[in-house]
Amino acid sequence: MCRLAVTILLAFGALHASADTRTFRDAEALIDGGDAEQAVSLLLPLQATYAGDGEFDYLLGLALLESGQPDAAIAPLQRVVNADPMFAGARMDLARSCFFAGRYQQAREHFDILLDQSPPAAARRAIAEYQAVMDDREAMTRWSREAMLRPVVGYDSNANAATAANDFLDFTLDQQSQEAGSSFAELNGGFAASRNIRPGLRAGLRTDFQARHYPDASFVDFVGGNVRVGLGWLSEGRSRGIGLRAYRLHVDNDFNNHGLSLEGTWDQAIGDRSRLGFFARAGVLRYEDELDTKDVNKVLAGISASRRIGATRDKLITLSALIGADDATDSDSRYSRSLYGARVSGRWRIHQRIMARASLGYQRSDYDKPFFEREYDDDRGDDMIDAEAGLAWTIGEDWQLDSGLRYSDNDSNVDLYRYDRWVSFVGLSRRWR
Repeated sequence: MCRLAVTILLAFGALHASADTRTFRDAEALIDGGDAEQAVSLLLPLQATYAGDGEFDYLLGLALLESGQPDAAIAPLQRVVNADPMFAGARMDLARSCFFAGRYQQAREHFDILLDQSPPAAARRAIAEYQAVMDDREAMTRWSREAMLRPVVGYDSNANAATAANDFLDFTLDQQSQEAGSSFAELNGGFAASRNIRPGLRAGLRTDFQARHYPDASFVDFVGGNVRVGLGWLSEGRSRGIGLRAYRLHVDNDFNNHGLSLEGTWDQAIGDRSRLGFFARAGVLRYEDELDTKDVNKVLAGISASRRIGATRDKLITLSALIGADDATDSDSRYSRSLYGARVSGRWRIHQRIMARASLGYQRSDYDKPFFEREYDDDRGDDMIDAEAGLAWTIGEDWQLDSGLRYSDNDSNVDLYRYDRWVSFVGLSRRWR
């Protein structure tokens, strides 16, 4: 009786194994026929029994890979390769699984082992294609860095942007309230870093600083800087960005003001030669305690349109407009205003290494309250016109010499704020990438 029972059990086990073998063949046929998902459904119920069997592990790993589950395919294929390191087909599928799962270091290790095994030319070409894709994707995720330093010398006819008058409302103006011209030396620079988080999405950090010294008007010497962090989205000729900017300014070695703003941008290609852009900004500006009547909350928005002239980027013209408002935090403050403006600018190449530029702008500022009610019944209003022309000469791969002449004229209905100003400068910039 005991012998009979053993015989029955052996026969049943043989029939069971035979059935599973047929399942293996069916799964193989399904994979070959392009129905890997059905093959997975056949093989998974057998995993508890056959995990560790080379044929089963290979079929399951291949089925999982071909059905779009590369992460799950790695474990069974790794078991196959551990048992038979010379099984090139299994290692190739393991490398592919690691590749599609984004495990590039592991994929490279297995591809390198395959190359050491002198594979056929077709396999070497396939491996080279996978390696090239990984190189490109890893390059996208690396940090891109750039630093810049730019010393400048020049002359400012009105360093403190003050009136040319000697008196105002029967009061003699002190020196710091009158137009003061001076030469100047300046140093500015910055650092930027960015990295792709995923295709089309990039994170960035940028810092900038500027320091200027006026030998004949040192009371307006200043040092300032800002830091910006943000995200940018790029797709099919369109760019969008959002960022947070913080800035701080010191004048004559003392803190003057600081601010924080949230900024958004949108830019879209229009055909092959034109672009349309929008920006919006909202933030706060806060002064030192003695000047806190100038504290405001700021909003600003604008639109720009640019057009390339010709087939290259040698000529470009841009039109822009903006509108905004400053809302003073102190109800008695006279620094609340609304503003709007427009600008036209252009650049064009006049030599292989020389680019010319020019711009003309206008801005209107309407303040909410009159200044100095004794003499001025109307609210303060300013009309600012500015123009600039300059040249930039590329003298090396990372070196550029630039010069410019800038004029501004602020026409105000309050004499104290009426002025004009000329600034000329020459700068030399060096970039590190």
